[in-house]
Amino acid sequence: MPANQVNAIRRALGGRLPTPPEIVARHRLDLARFAAHVGNTGLASGTVLNSTAAIAAAGGYSLGRQLGNGNFSNCISAALGWHKFLITTSTGSAALFLPEGGNPATSDTEFGTGLASQVPANSPGVIAWSQANNCLGESYIAGVLASMAAVGSWPAGGFVQTGGTHHPILSYGSISPTNQSEITGALGYFKTVILGLSGDQMLSQWETGSRFYSGLAANHNDDHCLCICDCGPASTLATQYGVSVPSGIASTAFCVAGITWGTFVVVDWASIQNVASEAWVIIADPDRGDAAAWNPHAQAFYRSTMGTNGPFLAAAVFSNAV
Repeated sequence: MPANQVNAIRRALGGRLPTPPEIVARHRLDLARFAAHVGNTGLASGTVLNSTAAIAAAGGYSLGRQLGNGNFSNCISAALGWHKFLITTSTGSAALFLPEGGNPATSDTEFGTGLASQVPANSPGVIAWSQANNCLGESYIAGVLASMAAVGSWPAGGFVQTGGTHHPILSYGSISPTNQSEITGALGYFKTVILGLSGDQMLSQWETGSRFYSGLAANHNDDHCLCICDCGPASTLATQYGVSVPSGIASTAFCVAGITWGTFVVVDWASIQNVASEAWVIIADPDRGDAAAWNPHAQAFYRSTMGTNGPFLAAAVFSNAV
């Protein structure tokens, strides 16, 4: 691994702050009720695995783009940028490749110093959006989700592409980060889960070139964010994502897979239980391939479950600024 790349990532680690428990609780999603609701609407039930073939066809498994997280501590907005890619490729839309945005001199392909002052405010992309919404540094997942929702300026929320196209989200909720059935169900219905976890041990293994993280010890230095899109046996995921199963991990061991630091990785479940502290799902996203049918039902469930008159809770009571 090039030393400048490793040093840049090390500087950028630490972008996530643990969301206060009362905020997580306020957004808690009852997946059993959600499944019953979706079933009653006639929508298709969730599938455990995403369309990995579609993801591969859209961009391959070694994408290499950091979406800012090679220079900045914006792991949350980078994870949401990858959510956009994954939700499109797994639900039938054209793959959404968001630009990094910002000054090419500090883009993540250069692994530069990442000075926020060098990112033009009017530059489209994930970096510029993160700067404008105060989440290039330490942030809360729920706070960044609230900024993506952009209450009061709908439909102008979300990441912005060249030409002014906006890519917001509509609603979101929290689930248990260490409950295997919840994670599996959430991946089936929502296609991605945004995990908040401790990233230092993952980074140490990433620096060695490993893309299968295992043996992570209990650690809640909550500083990183990982967008997962898949789950299943270790051998299945290793084959799908082109990695090797580490010694000591059974081929049948339950694992999850997703994107961090621009690359698909696999993590064994025992490690997730040791380092994950929160998990969030995007309940409704207008970039889903089935959004026309999915979003109205998902929004209706969100409102009935969480007792709000609008699609967002966090914006009125939560700030991602630190």
